Amino acid sequence: MKPQVIEAVFFDVGNTILRPFPGVPWVCQDVLARAGLTSDIDEIERLMPLADKYYEDSYDADDTFWTDHDRATEIWVGMYALIYRELGFKEDAQQFARQAYDQFERADRWRAYDDVGPGLRRFVREVFASASSPTGICGCASCWLISICPTTSRSSFVLPR
Repeated sequence: MKPQVIEAVFFDVGNTILRPFPGVPWVCQDVLARAGLTSDIDEIERLMPLADKYYEDSYDADDTFWTDHDRATEIWVGMYALIYRELGFKEDAQQFARQAYDQFERADRWRAYDDVGPGLRRFVREVFASASSPTGICGCASCWLISICPTTSRSSFVLPR
C-alpha cells in the first residue's frame, strides 16, 4: 500500500490556536470603563462559568451555528449580554455585549498560545516530511477570521520544513 501524503492540515482557531487577549473578563470590564462605569474583575471572572454554560447549551441546541457568521455572532453577543445582565447592567446589556463582541473582531484582541509556534513548526516538519513539495499548508478556520482577516473567511500560512 502506498503511504498517504498529507499536503494540508486545517486547525480551528478559537481557544485552540488563539486565545482572547487579555481575556474575556478584561475586555468586558474595558467596555464598561469606556462607558464611564466600573465593575470588579473578580465578579466578572466569577460569571465566566455561567457564560461558558450559555455557550455549551447553545452548542448543544444547535451545533451547526458555526456555519453561519450571523448565527455565531448571536451566540457570542448573547453570552456577553448575559454577563452584563448579571452584573446589573440590564438596560444596556445588549449594547455593551455588542461592543465586547466588536472588540474580539480586532486582531489585536487575540494572541497565539505560547506553544503554538513551536508546536506547529514541529508538526509541519514531521507530518509534511513525506510530502513531495518543500512546504505544506497549515490552514486555520474560524468564523472570527472573517473579521480578523477581512480579505477572506479562510486564512492560511506556509511554514518551512
